[in-house]
Amino acid sequence: MSIDGGTFFHSNWGSTTAPADGLDHHLTVELGDNRIENFQFSYKARSGSGLGDYPKTIKVQGSNNGTDYVDIAIVEPRNENGGTIENGAEWTSAVLGDGNTYTYLR
Repeated sequence: MSIDGGTFFHSNWGSTTAPADGLDHHLTVELGDNRIENFQFSYKARSGSGLGDYPKTIKVQGSNNGTDYVDIAIVEPRNENGGTIENGAEWTSAVLGDGNTYTYLR
């Protein structure tokens, strides 16, 4: 599954109040009958110098009811030199999983 390259998300940059769940923004994927145990994902950062709006930490969570989520992994995307992924660069996670299967990922 992929999301069209024209789709993008913004953080909670315009608010002085943090979201109740502590996450600036999340994307929930419902897998239906296709429960999965291991997966990986990738993203491409926006282009433009000085934007500074790349994800610094990504929390990956799983659920089987869409309400109660458990942490699967916390990743900090870095390039091959240990730097941040920004200015149009692409990044792919390692294969993630915690030994359980999930219907929802976020």
